[in-house]
Amino acid sequence: MKKTKWLLLLTALIIASAMVLTGCQKEAVTVEDTTKPTDKPADDTEDASAPSVQDLETVELKWYVICAVEQDDQDMVEEKINEYTLEKINATVDIIFLDAGPYQETVGTKLAAGEPIDICFTSGWAGAAEYRQNAAVGNFVPLNDYLKEGGLLAGTAEILGENFLSATRIDGINYAIPCNKEKAHNWGFLFRKDIVEELNLDIQSVKDLDTLETILAAVKAAYPEMIPLVTATGEAPYRLLDWNTFLSDDVVGALYPDNRDNTVVNQFAMPETKAHFEKMHEFYEAGYIRADADTYTDWQNDLDSGLGFCVSQSLKPGKDIEYSQGSPYDFIQVECTEPVMSNREADGSMMAIPVASENPDRAAMLLELANTDKYFNNLLNYGIEGYHFTKVSDNIIELSADNAGWRPNVTWVFPNQFMNYVMSSEDPDKFVNFTNYNESAVPMNNLGFVFNGSEVDNYVSAIRAVSQQYTPRLFSGASDPAALLPEFLEKLDAAGADELIAEMQAQYDEWLANK
Repeated sequence: MKKTKWLLLLTALIIASAMVLTGCQKEAVTVEDTTKPTDKPADDTEDASAPSVQDLETVELKWYVICAVEQDDQDMVEEKINEYTLEKINATVDIIFLDAGPYQETVGTKLAAGEPIDICFTSGWAGAAEYRQNAAVGNFVPLNDYLKEGGLLAGTAEILGENFLSATRIDGINYAIPCNKEKAHNWGFLFRKDIVEELNLDIQSVKDLDTLETILAAVKAAYPEMIPLVTATGEAPYRLLDWNTFLSDDVVGALYPDNRDNTVVNQFAMPETKAHFEKMHEFYEAGYIRADADTYTDWQNDLDSGLGFCVSQSLKPGKDIEYSQGSPYDFIQVECTEPVMSNREADGSMMAIPVASENPDRAAMLLELANTDKYFNNLLNYGIEGYHFTKVSDNIIELSADNAGWRPNVTWVFPNQFMNYVMSSEDPDKFVNFTNYNESAVPMNNLGFVFNGSEVDNYVSAIRAVSQQYTPRLFSGASDPAALLPEFLEKLDAAGADELIAEMQAQYDEWLANK
């Protein structure tokens, strides 16, 4: 039986490789799942007479990952990664880490130009690398054949479940796979623990920007050189409003995040947004925000360098401990909004295979490996056992204080966070807490609804262009909203905001009627 499975696998993979080399556009190859979850590297106990995957041509896969920088031990860890991937799928992997701003620009440009990428991060918020707009213009490979029973991503599909996959389908098609992680979110802040303790700050009283103000003032007085509230393009407290958007944060069309009704609104024109912009401008004028926050992108460096005190973040159980593991400083989280379950989670962290990939089948196999193989998953996240970390018990580890050259700290990006080891400093029931957190969240009325913008793409593009011109200044507080907000809203109207919202409302109403 084992020999038969290997023959099926080898035959399918040889056919897949031939199709890629000849440029044929066929359905994705389907094979039996060969990457069941495991916590150990493969050994040599397989049937010696079984054909080997090594008979395939060796390929290199380029994998672009957001919100991290090239690691000091990149070569060392990639060598270990490639030992494993050569054995499993006869491919090597070149991981390209880029911080959020550079990632969006670099990957967006490559996608638009059709330059070869095998796997890339995408999401509902990733700017030029955003999920729906790239799927709409044909930049991503349809994955349904890979995800079906017997497909190269069948194990991944089983792990994610139908509900999570359906929330990211566009006209019935999955163009990327979500990271298996927490399926809810709430918003709040991460605060530098040492500063909080030194100044005896009552951070637990913080519920919004108004209650944050006295904290920021105290930090500014004690440390005039610090940035009390880290704010940058792409990372601003605007998300505390938690608008339940239909497309992305820079496109009009959202519901209130409390299920008060099913009316789609222009969130930028709402009184809550205006009040938020006014408070951010007050903070900017008081010196709580860096002067170039409307053009600056490297917010992570502000925290890692010790320059920043606090930052607004999407939270989950243990986010502060998890974040502290990759930082020179310890942080404490304070929650400001209630947990909700929305489409933001499904498309908040995804991996896609661009159509320009020369090896899409092998890329699918790599994603399957990352989702189903515990050893490989943790190698990606934590590096080499015995060097970058040591095991305290079967599933609990301690990171090496001396060998810290592999700390990408993007467990929410690499697939299937539920296979991650748990740090000794974390709650050993971390993933039980994740499950409880998911169950406690309030499902949004539009959970599972996916807006199809293909007929109004001209409006979406025009509105996004306007938004990207104005929102950096409004989100950062760099400009006075009394003057800039009316101009912004006028430009949005001229770009077709009302027409886009009307189309969103019509599709949403139809979905509700048929739900």
